[in-house]
Amino acid sequence: MARKIGCIGKCTIGLSLEDLSRITQNIEQTLSDPTGRYILRKYLIQGGRRDDLACLDYYETCSRIVSKEESSVSPTNSPSEEFTEKYVSAIYEAAELDGIPEITLALLERFSEAQNGGQRDVMLEVLKDAMTCASDHLRKSHTAFSRYAQQPCPRTK
Repeated sequence: MARKIGCIGKCTIGLSLEDLSRITQNIEQTLSDPTGRYILRKYLIQGGRRDDLACLDYYETCSRIVSKEESSVSPTNSPSEEFTEKYVSAIYEAAELDGIPEITLALLERFSEAQNGGQRDVMLEVLKDAMTCASDHLRKSHTAFSRYAQQPCPRTK
């Protein structure tokens, strides 16, 4: 039997139908919008989708690291100590995502090779690739999420 989802908060955060349609149009739109990620997170939590939720957490971790590092000015291509620490944490977090087949051994090896190479831009590319893998995994649950998000709120039925 399918698990009943219930309210995911879409009507309480002031989204117009046009905004809701735009941010649920595809996984990239949902992940690039903070409100989209918020309602996707609520959907995953209420649907009991633990692996997908861990994948979303991982996507957000990588996204924060990449955003912060790309906005900082670095005179060299050497990673800062702070970036390296966050990068290593991202490696460990990726290794724990057993239920996410898109996070492959090959990706984990690329993480390690990039870290050993010590080039900031290569490390950033691997993080971006990890985000793509996470996005690819979330695409599977996004179809059902998008359909659900377009339905009337269950609290008003």
